[in-house]
Amino acid sequence: MQTMEVASWTNLKTLIESKKLLVQYAEDVTGYDLFAPESFHLLWHVRILKGSSETTDFETNFKANANKPLDVRAAANRPPRVSASPQPDGTTETWKGYLIDVAANDTSKYVDISFAETVYLRGGTIYSADVIAGDKFKAEIQVIANGATVKTPMEDCYMIPNMPIVVISPECMEFANILRLRVTFTPAVTGTAKKVYVLLDYYAS
Repeated sequence: MQTMEVASWTNLKTLIESKKLLVQYAEDVTGYDLFAPESFHLLWHVRILKGSSETTDFETNFKANANKPLDVRAAANRPPRVSASPQPDGTTETWKGYLIDVAANDTSKYVDISFAETVYLRGGTIYSADVIAGDKFKAEIQVIANGATVKTPMEDCYMIPNMPIVVISPECMEFANILRLRVTFTPAVTGTAKKVYVLLDYYAS
């Protein structure tokens, strides 16, 4: 975890409030070292001295709720969580496999993945023993009703034979049942049938 110094207690408060971070502190006779971990990669830090207005503010408004066990707190419109995990409350982690069966004359082939109820996507794996240099895939999030692409989280990702491409996020994404995930495989050249395997990792109620 990388420690990042901030200029003042006011700046640290802004980070805490905007990013919903949890305050941790270490106290000694002259002041406080204040910390705010973010995503288990960054550790924001500032030191404040006793007798200052900054210390008065911290002791009055923040100290009582500081040094709580670390958890991951959801911001607005994110699923509630109670542990250092991307998994929302009341869900089960699920893995489901899909096959893109590419015929010899296909210039591209896709699989559409959708769900009857809202799930939370964490990531996935794509793999093939049949690919050659130049074979690639992309992943698009589309609206089922009209096929409009909302986002393309992966594009022009080139594949290597027998080399799984793994995409796992430290967060999860709410995936509504009005959406579908389209994974499209495009071979560099036609003439050879190929099988491409997709494994999706998600949380479902």
